[in-house]
Amino acid sequence: MGEEEKLIPEENLYIYDDINNLSYTIMGKIDLNQPDKEFLLKGYSGLGGEVYVSKDNIYVATFDSYANYETNLLGWAKVSEKYLPQTRIIKFSLDSLEQKAAARVDG
Repeated sequence: MGEEEKLIPEENLYIYDDINNLSYTIMGKIDLNQPDKEFLLKGYSGLGGEVYVSKDNIYVATFDSYANYETNLLGWAKVSEKYLPQTRIIKFSLDSLEQKAAARVDG
C-alpha cells in the first residue's frame, strides 16, 4: 500500500470475447483487519453494468448485444432478424473473485 503502484497480474485479467461490450469491471479484496497484507485484484474485460453483492457472491449484469448476432459459414456476423435484448448475469465468489456461474435472460 502507500505510494507504491501495483498492477493487476496478467493471470488475474480475463476477457469475455463473446460479450460485445467495451466496459470492464475490476474487483478487489482487502482485509481491513490486516491492511498491510497482500490484497487480491482481478479485472474482467467485457463486463460492466449493474452490480449486486450478497453475503457470499458478487453478481454482475451486463447487456449482451452479441447474443443477437448470427454468423454464416464464412464467419460474417449480422444482427439477427429475431432481435431480442438479453442480459448476461455472471456470479463470482466473494472469497476468491472467481466466476462460479453465468446465464442469459431475456430483457
